[in-house]
Amino acid sequence: MIDLRRNNGALTLYATHQQPPRAMWLAGSVAVSAALYIMLEQQIADPTLRLVSALICIAIPFVTAAVLYFRPHSTSSVTTFDPKARRIRSEQKHDRGRDVVLELGFDEVAALRVAEDNAERPRNDVLSVTLTDGRRIALAMKSRQYSEGGGQDLHKVAAFIRSEMGLPEGSKHRTLQSALSPEGRG
Repeated sequence: MIDLRRNNGALTLYATHQQPPRAMWLAGSVAVSAALYIMLEQQIADPTLRLVSALICIAIPFVTAAVLYFRPHSTSSVTTFDPKARRIRSEQKHDRGRDVVLELGFDEVAALRVAEDNAERPRNDVLSVTLTDGRRIALAMKSRQYSEGGGQDLHKVAAFIRSEMGLPEGSKHRTLQSALSPEGRG
C-alpha cells in the first residue's frame, strides 16, 4: 500500500510492502522431501510405515508453503518530507529484523526517483533517494506482480514529492563517459 498525505505543510508517505513466498524455498522443501522419501523407501521394509513416511514426505512441501504464505516478510515505513526544516525523516519497521530511523537534509539528496529492484527480473518498483555521497536509501516499494487496492501510483507520488519539495530527479541513464569521469562519480 502506498499513501501520500499532507500534514501541516509537510508530506507524509505511508508505505507497506509484503514479500510473497519465495519459490526457491518451496523448491528446496520439495527436493528435501524427495530425498527423504528415497532414503526412507530403502530403509523401511514394513508397507504401513512406508505409506506413513510417504505421506509425511508429501506433506512437507505443503506445510512449508502454508508457513511461508501465512508469515510473509513485511516492511512498513513512514517518511516525512518537511519543507520548513528541509529535512526527510524515515521510520522503517520490519516484522523480522531491526527497525531503522533515518534523518536527511534536502541538501544531501542528489536524486529522488523510482527504479526497478532488479534489472534482470524486476518484481518491485522502489522509491529511493540517492545521496550526494552515492548511497541509495529505499523509502517505499510497490509490487509489480500483485495489484494493491487503494494505493497510489509510485511514479506519480515521486513526481509530486519532487515538485512540491524541490528535490532533484537526477539523470535516469548515466553515460559511460560521465560514469568514468571524476566529476560524474558521486
